[in-house]
Amino acid sequence: MLPKGITGFYDRTQSPPPMLEEKLFDRFCYALARAHDGSVLSVDHDTAGKNFYAAHMELRHTPWVLLVNAYHPYGAFAPSLDAWPPAFGDPPVDPTPFWPELQWMTPAQLGQDWHDCVRELGEAEIAQIRDWNPRTVGEILFNFWD
Repeated sequence: MLPKGITGFYDRTQSPPPMLEEKLFDRFCYALARAHDGSVLSVDHDTAGKNFYAAHMELRHTPWVLLVNAYHPYGAFAPSLDAWPPAFGDPPVDPTPFWPELQWMTPAQLGQDWHDCVRELGEAEIAQIRDWNPRTVGEILFNFWD
């Protein structure tokens, strides 16, 4: 079930959904990289036109992009963001000890149909889903909608 506010859209009569702290995301990325002899190549907190933070990382000598929804603690890994939606991958390392509250989404979860998962979303979110016509849960959790 996708929680209200996950898309980043809201009705103008309501307050915007609270965002996850950028510093928390940064600390997580660097701790994960340090623990696995990796490196953080870049971090993107810009949510203009998208609802997630992203970090380009190298973990176990392989490039990865870490995505975290900016409004709710859902995370995923992708080999790149060259195509959209990305080809999500299984976490290359266990990220749980570094941010236990973050729910890690598997490629199967991200690839599932979204129609049974949106009952909690607000009207503005449903309107955006109708406009953008995503096919999967992953396209809602990590969207490029303006």
